[in-house]
Amino acid sequence: GGEGDGGGGGAVEYGVDVTAPSGKTAKPGDTVTYTFIVKNTGTANDTYTLTAKSQNNWNAQIVGGASVAISNGSSKNADVKITVPSSAANGLTDVLTFNATSTGNSTKTKEVTVTTTVSTSGGNGGGGNGGGGANGNETNESAGVLNKLNEFAKGIFGPVLESAGLEEALGPYTALILLILLLLLLLILLLIILAARNVPFKMECADEAKDAKRGKETQYQITLTTKKGGKKGIPVLLEAIGVPDGWNANLDQTKVFVKRKDPQTVFLTVAPPADALDGTVAEISVIGRLAKVKKDEWKQKNKKRKITTRTKAVVPVPLIEIANVANVPQEAKKGDRVLTIIEIANQDEAEAQGVRCSLYVNDRIVHSEIASIPASSKMEIKKSWIADSDDNEIRVALE
Repeated sequence: GGEGDGGGGGAVEYGVDVTAPSGKTAKPGDTVTYTFIVKNTGTANDTYTLTAKSQNNWNAQIVGGASVAISNGSSKNADVKITVPSSAANGLTDVLTFNATSTGNSTKTKEVTVTTTVSTSGGNGGGGNGGGGANGNETNESAGVLNKLNEFAKGIFGPVLESAGLEEALGPYTALILLILLLLLLLILLLIILAARNVPFKMECADEAKDAKRGKETQYQITLTTKKGGKKGIPVLLEAIGVPDGWNANLDQTKVFVKRKDPQTVFLTVAPPADALDGTVAEISVIGRLAKVKKDEWKQKNKKRKITTRTKAVVPVPLIEIANVANVPQEAKKGDRVLTIIEIANQDEAEAQGVRCSLYVNDRIVHSEIASIPASSKMEIKKSWIADSDDNEIRVALE
Protein backbone atom coordinates (compact mmCIF):
# COMPACT_ATOMS: atom_id res chain seq x y z
CA GLY A 1 0.00 0.00 0.00
CA GLY A 2 0.97 3.67 -0.34
CA GLU A 3 1.74 6.10 2.43
CA GLY A 4 -0.17 9.17 3.45
CA ASP A 5 -0.23 11.79 6.17
CA GLY A 6 -1.52 10.21 9.36
CA GLY A 7 -2.65 13.55 10.80
CA GLY A 8 0.24 14.00 13.21
CA GLY A 9 0.70 10.27 13.89
CA GLY A 10 2.75 7.68 12.12
CA ALA A 11 2.64 6.97 8.40
CA VAL A 12 -0.70 5.67 7.11
CA GLU A 13 -0.89 2.97 4.47
CA TYR A 14 -3.64 2.96 1.88
CA GLY A 15 -4.76 -0.03 -0.12
CA VAL A 16 -7.71 -1.59 -1.90
CA ASP A 17 -8.77 -4.99 -3.18
CA VAL A 18 -11.78 -5.95 -5.31
CA THR A 19 -13.37 -9.35 -5.78
CA ALA A 20 -15.33 -9.83 -8.98
CA PRO A 21 -18.39 -12.08 -9.34
CA SER A 22 -18.79 -14.74 -12.00
CA GLY A 23 -20.01 -13.84 -15.45
CA LYS A 24 -23.63 -14.28 -16.51
CA THR A 25 -25.76 -15.10 -19.51
CA ALA A 26 -28.64 -12.78 -20.39
CA LYS A 27 -31.25 -12.27 -23.09
CA PRO A 28 -31.44 -9.13 -25.25
CA GLY A 29 -33.18 -6.40 -23.23
CA ASP A 30 -32.35 -7.93 -19.82
CA THR A 31 -30.72 -5.99 -17.02
CA VAL A 32 -28.04 -7.94 -15.14
CA THR A 33 -26.78 -7.06 -11.64
CA TYR A 34 -23.19 -7.80 -10.60
CA THR A 35 -22.04 -7.54 -6.97
CA PHE A 36 -18.40 -6.58 -6.49
CA ILE A 37 -16.71 -6.74 -3.07
CA VAL A 38 -14.49 -3.76 -2.28
CA LYS A 39 -12.09 -4.20 0.65
CA ASN A 40 -10.02 -1.57 2.46
CA THR A 41 -6.61 -3.25 2.83
CA GLY A 42 -4.96 -0.14 4.29
CA THR A 43 -4.43 0.94 7.89
CA ALA A 44 -6.82 3.91 7.87
CA ASN A 45 -10.42 4.64 6.95
CA ASP A 46 -10.74 5.56 3.29
CA THR A 47 -13.22 6.52 0.59
CA TYR A 48 -13.01 4.89 -2.82
CA THR A 49 -14.06 6.24 -6.18
CA LEU A 50 -15.93 3.63 -8.22
CA THR A 51 -16.24 3.37 -12.01
CA ALA A 52 -17.89 0.81 -14.26
CA LYS A 53 -17.41 0.77 -18.03
CA SER A 54 -18.89 -1.56 -20.65
CA GLN A 55 -16.73 -2.78 -23.51
CA ASN A 56 -19.58 -2.27 -25.98
CA ASN A 57 -20.82 0.92 -24.29
CA TRP A 58 -23.87 -0.81 -22.85
CA ASN A 59 -25.71 1.11 -20.16
CA ALA A 60 -23.89 0.36 -16.90
CA GLN A 61 -24.87 2.02 -13.61
CA ILE A 62 -23.38 1.79 -10.12
CA VAL A 63 -26.16 1.37 -7.59
CA GLY A 64 -25.81 3.72 -4.61
CA GLY A 65 -23.38 6.18 -6.14
CA ALA A 66 -19.87 6.40 -7.49
CA SER A 67 -18.04 6.35 -4.14
CA VAL A 68 -18.03 4.26 -0.98
CA ALA A 69 -16.50 4.87 2.46
CA ILE A 70 -14.94 1.82 4.11
CA SER A 71 -13.16 1.50 7.45
CA ASN A 72 -9.74 -0.14 7.46
CA GLY A 73 -9.88 -3.95 7.25
CA SER A 74 -13.57 -3.97 6.26
CA SER A 75 -15.41 -4.70 3.02
CA LYS A 76 -18.54 -3.43 1.31
CA ASN A 77 -20.57 -4.61 -1.68
CA ALA A 78 -20.95 -2.48 -4.78
CA ASP A 79 -23.76 -3.44 -7.19
CA VAL A 80 -23.49 -2.61 -10.87
CA LYS A 81 -26.45 -2.99 -13.24
CA ILE A 82 -25.80 -3.43 -16.93
CA THR A 83 -28.52 -3.57 -19.58
CA VAL A 84 -28.19 -5.76 -22.65
CA PRO A 85 -29.44 -3.91 -25.78
CA SER A 86 -32.54 -5.47 -27.31
CA SER A 87 -30.67 -5.59 -30.62
CA ALA A 88 -27.74 -7.61 -29.21
CA ALA A 89 -26.95 -10.70 -31.30
CA ASN A 90 -26.93 -14.20 -29.86
CA GLY A 91 -23.45 -15.18 -28.58
CA LEU A 92 -22.20 -11.58 -28.27
CA THR A 93 -20.05 -10.94 -25.18
CA ASP A 94 -19.39 -7.77 -23.25
CA VAL A 95 -16.60 -7.17 -20.72
CA LEU A 96 -17.58 -4.94 -17.83
CA THR A 97 -14.56 -3.27 -16.19
CA PHE A 98 -15.00 -2.23 -12.56
CA ASN A 99 -12.45 -0.01 -10.83
CA ALA A 100 -12.02 1.18 -7.24
CA THR A 101 -9.48 3.94 -6.46
CA SER A 102 -8.38 5.24 -3.05
CA THR A 103 -8.99 8.93 -2.43
CA GLY A 104 -6.29 8.86 0.24
CA ASN A 105 -3.70 7.75 -2.31
CA SER A 106 -4.83 7.73 -5.92
CA THR A 107 -2.04 5.36 -6.91
CA LYS A 108 -3.81 2.63 -4.95
CA THR A 109 -6.36 1.25 -7.37
CA LYS A 110 -7.82 -2.13 -8.25
CA GLU A 111 -9.46 -3.10 -11.53
CA VAL A 112 -11.39 -6.31 -12.27
CA THR A 113 -13.58 -7.53 -15.11
CA VAL A 114 -16.66 -9.67 -15.60
CA THR A 115 -18.16 -10.97 -18.84
CA THR A 116 -21.80 -10.97 -19.92
CA THR A 117 -22.84 -13.34 -22.73
CA VAL A 118 -25.96 -12.79 -24.83
CA SER A 119 -28.26 -15.78 -25.30
CA THR A 120 -31.54 -15.50 -27.13
CA SER A 121 -32.73 -18.79 -25.56
CA GLY A 122 -32.74 -17.38 -22.02
CA GLY A 123 -30.34 -16.14 -19.38
CA ASN A 124 -29.50 -16.22 -15.76
CA GLY A 125 -29.56 -12.46 -15.39
CA GLY A 126 -32.17 -10.61 -13.37
CA GLY A 127 -33.97 -7.38 -13.45
CA GLY A 128 -35.37 -5.08 -16.01
CA ASN A 129 -37.90 -5.24 -18.76
CA GLY A 130 -39.50 -8.37 -17.26
CA GLY A 131 -36.37 -10.37 -18.06
CA GLY A 132 -36.49 -12.99 -15.26
CA GLY A 133 -36.39 -10.96 -12.06
CA ALA A 134 -36.74 -13.94 -9.67
CA ASN A 135 -33.89 -15.78 -11.31
CA GLY A 136 -31.75 -12.69 -11.02
CA ASN A 137 -32.37 -12.41 -7.26
CA GLU A 138 -31.37 -16.03 -6.76
CA THR A 139 -28.20 -15.44 -8.75
CA ASN A 140 -27.31 -12.38 -6.69
CA GLU A 141 -27.82 -14.29 -3.43
CA SER A 142 -25.58 -17.11 -4.71
CA ALA A 143 -22.95 -14.61 -5.76
CA GLY A 144 -23.08 -13.01 -2.32
CA VAL A 145 -22.49 -16.33 -0.57
CA LEU A 146 -19.70 -17.16 -2.99
CA ASN A 147 -18.03 -13.82 -2.39
CA LYS A 148 -18.24 -14.26 1.40
CA LEU A 149 -16.60 -17.66 1.12
CA ASN A 150 -13.92 -16.15 -1.09
CA GLU A 151 -13.29 -13.42 1.49
CA PHE A 152 -12.90 -16.07 4.18
CA ALA A 153 -10.41 -17.94 1.97
CA LYS A 154 -8.49 -14.73 1.34
CA GLY A 155 -8.12 -14.29 5.08
CA ILE A 156 -6.18 -17.59 5.06
CA PHE A 157 -4.26 -17.47 1.78
CA GLY A 158 -4.30 -13.72 1.02
CA PRO A 159 -0.72 -12.85 2.04
CA VAL A 160 0.70 -15.84 0.15
CA LEU A 161 -1.30 -15.10 -3.00
CA GLU A 162 -0.37 -11.43 -2.90
CA SER A 163 3.35 -12.05 -2.44
CA ALA A 164 3.38 -14.64 -5.24
CA GLY A 165 1.14 -12.61 -7.55
CA LEU A 166 -1.10 -15.66 -8.11
CA GLU A 167 -4.42 -13.85 -7.80
CA GLU A 168 -3.66 -11.54 -10.68
CA ALA A 169 -2.49 -14.46 -12.78
CA LEU A 170 -5.25 -16.95 -11.93
CA GLY A 171 -8.24 -14.75 -11.14
CA PRO A 172 -10.15 -13.32 -8.16
CA TYR A 173 -11.36 -16.70 -6.85
CA THR A 174 -7.91 -18.26 -6.53
CA ALA A 175 -8.11 -18.23 -2.72
CA LEU A 176 -11.46 -20.05 -2.72
CA ILE A 177 -10.14 -22.65 -5.15
CA LEU A 178 -7.12 -23.26 -2.92
CA LEU A 179 -9.39 -23.65 0.12
CA ILE A 180 -11.55 -26.20 -1.70
CA LEU A 181 -8.46 -28.14 -2.83
CA LEU A 182 -7.08 -28.13 0.74
CA LEU A 183 -10.37 -29.46 2.13
CA LEU A 184 -10.44 -32.18 -0.52
CA LEU A 185 -6.87 -33.18 0.34
CA LEU A 186 -7.73 -33.39 4.05
CA LEU A 187 -10.79 -35.48 3.21
CA ILE A 188 -8.70 -37.89 1.13
CA LEU A 189 -6.12 -38.22 3.94
CA LEU A 190 -8.90 -38.89 6.45
CA LEU A 191 -10.36 -41.60 4.22
CA ILE A 192 -6.91 -43.20 3.83
CA ILE A 193 -6.37 -43.19 7.61
CA LEU A 194 -9.81 -44.67 8.27
CA ALA A 195 -9.26 -47.34 5.61
CA ALA A 196 -5.85 -48.22 7.07
CA ARG A 197 -7.29 -48.56 10.56
CA ASN A 198 -10.00 -50.92 9.36
CA VAL A 199 -7.64 -53.91 9.05
CA PRO A 200 -9.57 -57.16 9.69
CA PHE A 201 -6.77 -58.90 11.64
CA LYS A 202 -4.37 -58.20 14.51
CA MET A 203 -0.70 -59.00 15.02
CA GLU A 204 0.87 -59.33 18.47
CA CYS A 205 4.32 -60.18 19.79
CA ALA A 206 4.70 -60.89 23.50
CA ASP A 207 8.37 -59.85 23.65
CA GLU A 208 9.47 -57.38 20.98
CA ALA A 209 12.98 -56.76 22.38
CA LYS A 210 15.61 -59.47 22.95
CA ASP A 211 19.37 -59.97 23.25
CA ALA A 212 21.18 -62.33 20.87
CA LYS A 213 24.73 -63.57 21.19
CA ARG A 214 26.91 -62.73 18.22
CA GLY A 215 26.49 -65.38 15.55
CA LYS A 216 23.61 -67.02 17.46
CA GLU A 217 19.87 -66.98 16.81
CA THR A 218 16.97 -65.60 18.82
CA GLN A 219 13.32 -66.09 17.99
CA TYR A 220 10.16 -63.98 18.14
CA GLN A 221 6.69 -65.49 18.28
CA ILE A 222 4.08 -63.46 16.39
CA THR A 223 0.39 -64.28 16.80
CA LEU A 224 -2.26 -63.33 14.24
CA THR A 225 -5.94 -63.20 15.23
CA THR A 226 -9.21 -62.08 13.64
CA LYS A 227 -12.89 -61.76 14.43
CA LYS A 228 -13.88 -61.99 10.79
CA GLY A 229 -13.41 -64.34 7.88
CA GLY A 230 -15.21 -67.39 6.52
CA LYS A 231 -14.28 -71.06 6.56
CA LYS A 232 -10.92 -70.50 4.90
CA GLY A 233 -10.11 -67.44 6.97
CA ILE A 234 -8.45 -64.18 6.04
CA PRO A 235 -5.37 -64.49 3.78
CA VAL A 236 -2.34 -62.56 5.02
CA LEU A 237 1.04 -62.07 3.32
CA LEU A 238 4.00 -61.64 5.69
CA GLU A 239 7.36 -60.00 5.06
CA ALA A 240 10.38 -59.09 7.20
CA ILE A 241 11.88 -55.69 6.37
CA GLY A 242 14.68 -53.49 7.69
CA VAL A 243 17.26 -56.28 8.00
CA PRO A 244 20.75 -54.70 8.39
CA ASP A 245 23.67 -55.88 6.30
CA GLY A 246 25.25 -59.01 7.71
CA TRP A 247 22.24 -59.90 9.86
CA ASN A 248 19.92 -62.83 9.13
CA ALA A 249 16.14 -62.65 9.57
CA ASN A 250 13.71 -65.32 8.39
CA LEU A 251 10.02 -66.06 8.78
CA ASP A 252 8.93 -69.68 9.03
CA GLN A 253 5.76 -68.75 7.09
CA THR A 254 5.02 -65.95 4.63
CA LYS A 255 1.44 -66.92 3.70
CA VAL A 256 -1.20 -67.74 6.29
CA PHE A 257 -4.97 -67.95 6.60
CA VAL A 258 -6.17 -66.39 9.84
CA LYS A 259 -9.43 -67.84 11.16
CA ARG A 260 -11.78 -66.87 13.95
CA LYS A 261 -11.00 -68.64 17.23
CA ASP A 262 -7.94 -70.17 15.55
CA PRO A 263 -4.88 -67.91 16.04
CA GLN A 264 -1.98 -68.39 13.66
CA THR A 265 1.57 -68.38 15.03
CA VAL A 266 4.52 -67.24 12.95
CA PHE A 267 8.14 -67.30 14.11
CA LEU A 268 10.72 -64.68 13.18
CA THR A 269 14.31 -65.88 13.63
CA VAL A 270 17.00 -63.20 13.93
CA ALA A 271 20.78 -63.69 14.13
CA PRO A 272 23.45 -60.97 14.37
CA PRO A 273 26.75 -61.51 12.54
CA ALA A 274 29.60 -63.12 14.46
CA ASP A 275 31.60 -59.88 14.27
CA ALA A 276 28.79 -57.55 15.34
CA LEU A 277 29.76 -54.82 17.77
CA ASP A 278 28.59 -55.39 21.31
CA GLY A 279 25.31 -53.51 21.90
CA THR A 280 24.42 -53.09 18.21
CA VAL A 281 20.63 -52.97 17.83
CA ALA A 282 18.68 -54.08 14.73
CA GLU A 283 15.08 -52.94 14.33
CA ILE A 284 13.45 -55.51 12.08
CA SER A 285 9.76 -55.19 11.23
CA VAL A 286 7.26 -57.80 10.18
CA ILE A 287 4.60 -56.48 7.81
CA GLY A 288 1.31 -58.36 7.51
CA ARG A 289 -0.72 -57.37 4.45
CA LEU A 290 -4.27 -58.36 3.67
CA ALA A 291 -4.23 -60.47 0.49
CA LYS A 292 -6.56 -61.70 -2.20
CA VAL A 293 -6.17 -65.31 -3.29
CA LYS A 294 -7.36 -66.53 -6.65
CA LYS A 295 -6.31 -69.89 -8.06
CA ASP A 296 -3.39 -70.11 -5.62
CA GLU A 297 -2.15 -66.69 -6.71
CA TRP A 298 -1.68 -64.27 -3.82
CA LYS A 299 -2.02 -60.54 -4.44
CA GLN A 300 -1.46 -58.05 -1.63
CA LYS A 301 -3.85 -55.22 -0.77
CA ASN A 302 -3.17 -51.87 0.90
CA LYS A 303 -4.45 -52.78 4.37
CA LYS A 304 -1.64 -53.89 6.65
CA ARG A 305 -0.31 -54.30 10.17
CA LYS A 306 3.26 -53.91 11.40
CA ILE A 307 5.27 -55.17 14.36
CA THR A 308 8.83 -53.96 14.98
CA THR A 309 11.32 -56.09 16.90
CA ARG A 310 14.53 -54.86 18.56
CA THR A 311 17.42 -57.31 18.70
CA LYS A 312 20.63 -56.35 20.53
CA ALA A 313 23.86 -58.15 19.69
CA VAL A 314 25.84 -59.07 22.79
CA VAL A 315 29.28 -60.56 23.34
CA PRO A 316 28.88 -63.88 25.19
CA VAL A 317 30.38 -63.91 28.68
CA PRO A 318 31.97 -67.30 29.51
CA LEU A 319 30.42 -69.15 32.46
CA ILE A 320 33.43 -70.52 34.36
CA GLU A 321 33.38 -72.35 37.63
CA ILE A 322 35.58 -74.55 39.83
CA ALA A 323 34.22 -78.04 39.29
CA ASN A 324 36.40 -79.86 41.84
CA VAL A 325 39.49 -79.49 44.07
CA ALA A 326 41.31 -82.64 45.29
CA ASN A 327 44.43 -83.03 47.46
CA VAL A 328 46.73 -86.05 47.55
CA PRO A 329 47.08 -86.94 50.34
CA GLN A 330 43.85 -85.53 51.73
CA GLU A 331 45.48 -84.86 55.10
CA ALA A 332 49.07 -83.63 55.44
CA LYS A 333 51.41 -82.74 58.22
CA LYS A 334 54.08 -80.13 58.28
CA GLY A 335 56.83 -81.01 55.78
CA ASP A 336 54.64 -83.36 53.68
CA ARG A 337 54.46 -82.92 49.90
CA VAL A 338 50.88 -82.40 48.70
CA LEU A 339 49.54 -82.56 45.14
CA THR A 340 46.47 -80.33 44.50
CA ILE A 341 44.34 -81.08 41.42
CA ILE A 342 42.02 -78.24 40.32
CA GLU A 343 39.26 -78.95 37.77
CA ILE A 344 37.82 -75.86 35.98
CA ALA A 345 34.67 -76.06 33.81
CA ASN A 346 33.60 -73.67 31.03
CA GLN A 347 29.84 -74.10 30.67
CA ASP A 348 29.37 -71.53 27.90
CA GLU A 349 29.39 -71.97 24.13
CA ALA A 350 32.29 -69.55 23.77
CA GLU A 351 35.95 -70.12 24.57
CA ALA A 352 37.14 -68.59 27.84
CA GLN A 353 40.42 -66.82 27.25
CA GLY A 354 42.86 -65.39 29.78
CA VAL A 355 41.46 -67.18 32.83
CA ARG A 356 43.77 -66.75 35.84
CA CYS A 357 43.70 -69.58 38.41
CA SER A 358 45.43 -68.98 41.75
CA LEU A 359 46.08 -71.54 44.52
CA TYR A 360 46.36 -70.28 48.14
CA VAL A 361 47.54 -72.31 51.16
CA ASN A 362 46.98 -70.62 54.50
CA ASP A 363 46.38 -67.38 52.61
CA ARG A 364 49.78 -67.67 50.94
CA ILE A 365 49.82 -67.95 47.15
CA VAL A 366 51.72 -71.02 46.04
CA HIS A 367 50.75 -71.08 42.37
CA SER A 368 49.10 -68.88 39.70
CA GLU A 369 48.70 -69.39 35.96
CA ILE A 370 46.66 -68.06 33.03
CA ALA A 371 44.86 -70.51 30.77
CA SER A 372 42.30 -70.67 27.96
CA ILE A 373 39.40 -73.11 28.27
CA PRO A 374 37.54 -74.30 25.16
CA ALA A 375 33.76 -73.90 24.99
CA SER A 376 31.70 -76.47 26.92
CA SER A 377 34.77 -78.28 28.30
CA LYS A 378 36.92 -78.81 31.41
CA MET A 379 40.61 -78.58 32.18
CA GLU A 380 42.86 -79.61 35.08
CA ILE A 381 45.61 -77.71 36.82
CA LYS A 382 48.01 -79.73 39.02
CA LYS A 383 50.41 -78.22 41.52
CA SER A 384 52.51 -79.79 44.29
CA TRP A 385 53.55 -77.89 47.39
CA ILE A 386 55.13 -78.51 50.85
CA ALA A 387 52.89 -78.23 53.90
CA ASP A 388 54.21 -75.72 56.42
CA SER A 389 51.70 -76.67 59.09
CA ASP A 390 49.74 -79.61 60.42
CA ASP A 391 46.51 -77.65 59.71
CA ASN A 392 46.42 -76.36 56.11
CA GLU A 393 43.61 -74.25 54.64
CA ILE A 394 43.41 -74.43 50.82
CA ARG A 395 41.63 -71.81 48.64
CA VAL A 396 41.34 -71.51 44.84
CA ALA A 397 40.44 -68.23 43.08
CA LEU A 398 39.45 -67.59 39.44
CA GLU A 399 39.80 -64.22 37.74
